[in-house]
Amino acid sequence: MCEITDRDVLLIDSFAERYDLCWSINIHGILPEMVGKDGCSIYCYDDSNGLLGLCFCPDDLPGNSWNMICHAMIAAGMTLVRDCLSESYVSFDPKNERQCQLALTVAGIKPTPHAAAQRHKMVTTITVARQRKAKQLLHQRTLRELALGRSGFDLTDY
Repeated sequence: MCEITDRDVLLIDSFAERYDLCWSINIHGILPEMVGKDGCSIYCYDDSNGLLGLCFCPDDLPGNSWNMICHAMIAAGMTLVRDCLSESYVSFDPKNERQCQLALTVAGIKPTPHAAAQRHKMVTTITVARQRKAKQLLHQRTLRELALGRSGFDLTDY
């Protein structure tokens, strides 16, 4: 298995390993996430402090469920980051069992068979994708510098 060097990947992967879950890659930013039911997802909210985030749609919850879930999240010590009609975001500590179980319940994410093999595949894929993206950005930067140099711009200050 390749070594995980990115903190966000390590955070999501260790959380997924603990609960025997699968995670996927958000292709818009090459970011790890766990996709749940009805547009819910668990993602890396703050990798420097080791916090995960939960994104969910309160409109999809039946009846008075949003109030009950909100009170349960606050009582569990989760931080309500954003609360709107169409989407809500909550941050939580992946080391806190109560917060994790609540987040998994709200997101509708359940353990899956063969999760370890899938996680290994995702770690390899995201590592390769990020390396490819870094090479692409370096190549674009080099081409831009060459074009500016040929146009007569002085690039010594950059």
